[in-house]
Amino acid sequence: MTSEPADRSQPPLPRSLWLGVIVWSDDPEVEPTVIADRSPVSLARTMAVTIHEMLEDSDAYAGATDFLQSNPPPQDWVEPRDVDDWLEALREATPHPSSRSTRSPWLAERTERTTAS
Repeated sequence: MTSEPADRSQPPLPRSLWLGVIVWSDDPEVEPTVIADRSPVSLARTMAVTIHEMLEDSDAYAGATDFLQSNPPPQDWVEPRDVDDWLEALREATPHPSSRSTRSPWLAERTERTTAS
């Protein structure tokens, strides 16, 4: 039994990935947005920016203009805490859009097996 040498040109996959879901509406016809990242900090920022852009570009969310005017925009988010505070303010202001993230070791293992095949 011989094993093939590992491909050293690609960095190793992380042991876990962070998975984020943005639920735009309680309407089952509206698909959520799913985002994966190696870093929970990067994931939170990506999710917040995605939501911010959607709120800016759409008039589908009641109170979005007021929310955006009363909370700092992405260019003002310096620390990870700034992103967390913005997402928390959004949770307090409205049920949708909503976001949630979780660490997924299974997803990373599955990705690693698929990539190796």
